[in-house]
Amino acid sequence: MIRKRYFIFILVSTLTFIGSISSQKYCVTQACNNTARTFIYNMNNSVDPCNDFYQFACGGFVKKTVFPPGESQVNIFSELTTLLNNQMKTLLERNSTNKDIRPFVLV
Repeated sequence: MIRKRYFIFILVSTLTFIGSISSQKYCVTQACNNTARTFIYNMNNSVDPCNDFYQFACGGFVKKTVFPPGESQVNIFSELTTLLNNQMKTLLERNSTNKDIRPFVLV
C-alpha cells in the first residue's frame, strides 16, 4: 500500500513539474527583452542567412558602429567596456552620501 502511494506521489509530482516547464514557452523578463532587442538591432535582414549568415547576424552592428578615433576595430566587448568605464566614472565622480559604503567614500 505504501509503495502504491509513493508511486502515485512521484507520478503526480513529475507530471506537475513537466506541466510547469512546458507552460513557460517564452521568456518575458526585462533581461530577455533587452537581449532580444540587441539581437534584432545587430541583424541585417536584407541578407539571406543561407548565403552569408555572419552578415545576416552581425551586419547591422557592422553598419551602425562608429569607430572611435585611434581604434582599428570595434566589437561588442569594446563597446561594453566603454559603457562600463563611463558608468564607473559617473559613479566615482558624484558626491558621496551617507548611504555609500566606506570604500566608495574613500575613493
